[in-house]
Amino acid sequence: MGFTERMKALKEKKQALIKPDMSAEDIQAINDEIAELDELEKSHNELVTENAKFKDTIVRMVTSEGDGKTPKDDSSGSKTMSIEEAIAEVQNNGGK
Repeated sequence: MGFTERMKALKEKKQALIKPDMSAEDIQAINDEIAELDELEKSHNELVTENAKFKDTIVRMVTSEGDGKTPKDDSSGSKTMSIEEAIAEVQNNGGK
């Protein structure tokens, strides 16, 4: 069960707590809780949308940048290395 389904089920449970003989204050308290759940769901959806935009941007950058060739050393004298080379260097230098 995904987030949306769980949220819907939770709101339905809250709604089912409302009974005709309840006081207006109690009904309002439950409705306030349902409104909080609606805001939480909205916030979650915005976060998911933002995450998807970042993911799309990263994928686009990775697929469109560079020409597939190994980059040359830059002017500062640093050289490119693979992840394996970087790990080996850190292990050999004791993390310094």
